[in-house]
Parts: sequence; C-alpha cells; structure tokens
Amino acid sequence: LGYPDLDVAVWTGLKQSFLYEECSRTYNSHGVHVLLVDVLRHRFNFRLGPRDTFYFGWQPFGTMKMDQIEPELWLRLRSPSSSRKYKHWVWWL
Repeated sequence: LGYPDLDVAVWTGLKQSFLYEECSRTYNSHGVHVLLVDVLRHRFNFRLGPRDTFYFGWQPFGTMKMDQIEPELWLRLRSPSSSRKYKHWVWWL
C-alpha cells in the first residue's frame, strides 16, 4: 500500500485519504464509544501522536471509549468539525 499523495489531492481536488472526509458525528456523553476513524482524523488535524501512523489512505475500523482518548480532543469530539480544505499553495526554492 502506498501513502496518499497530498500534492495530488491539492491539485486535483480529489480526496486521497479518509483524513480529508468530515467527522462521522459528535460525541456528547463521556461514556460513549468513539469511532477510531474520527479519533485519528482529529489527532492528525491537531498533530497529536506520531506522524508515521497517519500516512495511509484506508479508513480504519473499530471504536475507542472516550476515557481512552486524550483530554485535548474531547472538546473537538463534542463539537461539529469541518473537513480539511485547500487554502493556498507555497513554493519553496
């Protein structure tokens, strides 16, 4: 399996990974099970966790209890979040 090409995603507008999709839902109670895909998406967006675990395009399956998730993500999981969007491109020479 290859890593999703983020440059292709920017230029074509096509989603290369589950990380570019919107979160499934909001999680309002403390004892609820949270989809692993939503946890990984928020960890990627806020740069929590090792970078090499996020470079795959296939959507993971499974759930985690809210108690097992970093407290830094609880507020984001309880509020609606938007998908990642292309804003601008910077060339570095």
